[in-house]
Amino acid sequence: MDKEICGRTVRYAAEIVEGYQQLARHLGVTRTEVKEWAAETRMPGPVAFLLVLDLIAAETRKLSDEAMAMALAKAAIAKVRRTSKA
Repeated sequence: MDKEICGRTVRYAAEIVEGYQQLARHLGVTRTEVKEWAAETRMPGPVAFLLVLDLIAAETRKLSDEAMAMALAKAAIAKVRRTSKA
């Protein structure tokens, strides 16, 4: 694994959960460990890194679901507007 990619991934996961302490709690590690990974001075173990990726994947699914709901709502509104003009 590349340290830069791991660091960027850990920093993004920390943004999602709103902090290094929250990410550490989620992963069952110390805040110091998470900050070292984010600073690219140490690498997370494979299990911890997979949990970080899983957290990001869950957030991506959530955002995708929200985007789909918004698109469906816009389509429904557009349909109502078209039919109300007729």
